[in-house]
Amino acid sequence: MEEVLRRYKNLLIQKRYSQNTQDIYCSYFKNFCMFFGEEELEKSTTKQIQTLGGSLRNDTA
Repeated sequence: MEEVLRRYKNLLIQKRYSQNTQDIYCSYFKNFCMFFGEEELEKSTTKQIQTLGGSLRNDTA
């Protein structure tokens, strides 16, 4: 999972996101990876990602 997180962080850096945004997005993405597990991560659909993203936003509001 560390390799996936590293690649995701590099993508955020390439997009020139601020450090704070990188930290928050990486935290959410790590939760997402842990929620689905490494094997299921590759099978995740866009809808599942959006549903979890909405859930995480609602939890922090």
